[in-house]
Amino acid sequence: MKLDLDTLVLRSGPHTSPSDGVSLMEAVSDFAGEPWSNSPSCTSPVIAAYARSLNDWLPDDERQRLKAYIPRLVGTAEPDLELRRAFACADAAVRVFAPLAFTAAGLVEEAAKLGALAPVDRESAESARSAAESAESAARSAASLSAWSTAESMRSAAESARSAARSASSAARSAESAQAAASSAARAAAESAARAAAFGPLDRLIAAAS
Repeated sequence: MKLDLDTLVLRSGPHTSPSDGVSLMEAVSDFAGEPWSNSPSCTSPVIAAYARSLNDWLPDDERQRLKAYIPRLVGTAEPDLELRRAFACADAAVRVFAPLAFTAAGLVEEAAKLGALAPVDRESAESARSAAESAESAARSAASLSAWSTAESMRSAAESARSAARSASSAARSAESAQAAASSAARAAAESAARAAAFGPLDRLIAAAS
């Protein structure tokens, strides 16, 4: 029996069956006619990693905006695009979420430097890592707990990008790490700004082929 997307209420976390609750990726598996799963084969592993984290991080009311993505996530499993999408996740962690967190912590200059970085890709991953380490030092000097947590997240994101450059087979794992970093930074940022920014990376991941 297919889920009714009009009445569906998305919930956080994995579920054993629709009666237990439905997350975004579980809804995608049902929509695509696949076995019930939080990791349907029809969806890019990189996109699914970001989508799962976003589904679990958003509050209940804003999580419902993800219902519009259910049909869009079907058919996105394209192995040739996974490395590109992994870098896109790392880019969001370093240049979007981390600057929000630094701004919230009062480290405006460090936020501006990260926001001005070139997009994180194979060529720029090393410079992104260096910038993250510099921001980490600034956060340590400022003795700001939220900024320190963010700096750790940024360094993880930059390392994930560099790891992704080493091998396309590590792309999905890199995306998981980068998204975990993005989520950590987002939680430290001003919540409303972080939530507003969170949907943009998902749109860009889906449109990576364009």
